[in-house]
Amino acid sequence: MPTTRWTLRQVRPSDLRLPRQRVEHTALTLVLAPDPALLRFLYETVGNRKSWIGRLDWADTEWEEHVTSRRTELWLSWQHGRPTGFAEVTPGVGPAGDVTRIDYLGLLPDCRGVGLGGRLVWDVTRRCWEADRRRPALSPVKSVELETTSLDAPAALPNYRKRGFQIDRYSTVVRTEIAANRHS
Repeated sequence: MPTTRWTLRQVRPSDLRLPRQRVEHTALTLVLAPDPALLRFLYETVGNRKSWIGRLDWADTEWEEHVTSRRTELWLSWQHGRPTGFAEVTPGVGPAGDVTRIDYLGLLPDCRGVGLGGRLVWDVTRRCWEADRRRPALSPVKSVELETTSLDAPAALPNYRKRGFQIDRYSTVVRTEIAANRHS
């Protein structure tokens, strides 16, 4: 079945727009030493084993290598002390090392549809623009990018656009190409 994949980009921090709906008592925390089992759980639960398929066959050693050998950051979102979602972010990518990429982002199933998605995208994107301040060895951030597909939640693309992301490019692919080309 053909699937559409969009690459979206923000080129200025001032493009980031806060959601209109206020969500109280939310927090976003950086996990300093991510546990491979936690990341695997989040990936499988949020990705729903349907749209995120690129890592479903990873062995425990691949998850361990992923969290220990890359620059990837794991961000957890919270509301009232319970986790609501996550984002996997890789700063310092692109030819000049000045792009921060949101590799994966999503809400846990019971947290969808209650206004948390816009806040999560806003919070994570704001942290992406600050990546060079967290990691002074990085080039200054000149853009933030992410991908979404027609297999992701129907609200994903409109949410990204409302937060100030612009479509940079899109293509129609088959499902197996998505698994092979996701940033993993």
